[in-house]
Amino acid sequence: MIPRRQCLDECGMVDIPYGGHFTWSNKKEGDERVFSKIDRVMANERWLDSYAKSSCPLSIKRTIWSLSSTH
Repeated sequence: MIPRRQCLDECGMVDIPYGGHFTWSNKKEGDERVFSKIDRVMANERWLDSYAKSSCPLSIKRTIWSLSSTH
């Protein structure tokens, strides 16, 4: 099996900005709080050339996430 990073590199996939740094939190306070970027929006160079000003607003991403996430 090809490692994920190698596969993404070979396919020319890159992250599309989505208006936020983190997509998950453990909802704890203080030193116990954890933020993580566990969801990605990706595209290759051909797609980016066709849609150069693309982004994924976090509010739309949350809607998509709430419908399709398994975590």
